[in-house]
Amino acid sequence: KSAIMFCGKLNEIKTKIYENENFLEIQTSNKDLGEHTVTVPCEVNGGNLSVVFNYYYILDCLPSFFSEKLLFKFGGENKPLLITGLDDISFKYMVMPIKDL
Repeated sequence: KSAIMFCGKLNEIKTKIYENENFLEIQTSNKDLGEHTVTVPCEVNGGNLSVVFNYYYILDCLPSFFSEKLLFKFGGENKPLLITGLDDISFKYMVMPIKDL
């Protein structure tokens, strides 16, 4: 949530995953307010990836999960993200990306 203060007009956040790292990097920037980067600890499987999303659509689904841990399945660059609970897969949520800015 700290990153959203620095979003642009499209509420965009850039998510970056680095192979062999244990974090997800979230970057935001606004020409009037500055830039912000935050890292979220996670387990990563797969290679490097960078995808831009509207933060609102990711935050909107979070209260619907009953699992303490979430699974983010990235389809690839400019492809949808599928979010499910790690322990409870009864709810699935898909987020479409924004074209990389």
